[in-house]
Amino acid sequence: MNSALAKLGISPTLIETSYRRSMQQVGEASGNTPQEVAVYIAAQLPLVHRINLPAAVVRHWIENGKIKHKSDEMREALGTLRLWDLMSMP
Repeated sequence: MNSALAKLGISPTLIETSYRRSMQQVGEASGNTPQEVAVYIAAQLPLVHRINLPAAVVRHWIENGKIKHKSDEMREALGTLRLWDLMSMP
């Protein structure tokens, strides 16, 4: 998941360690990929940390099956990140 955060341009050290570990454990237990957990975390960050989030990275993950973008949780996260066009991908 740290690698996924870094690919989003978010330093894993920006996220409090226990929160990051907790989210990773919950994500794994729920069957989420590291990329999905990274997007969920990114959606929770203040705007200043997510304003330049690279949509191309998220699009690539969707295209490669790393993100289930049709789930309610992911649609909410993508909406928060203002990546509405990715929600309509096939």
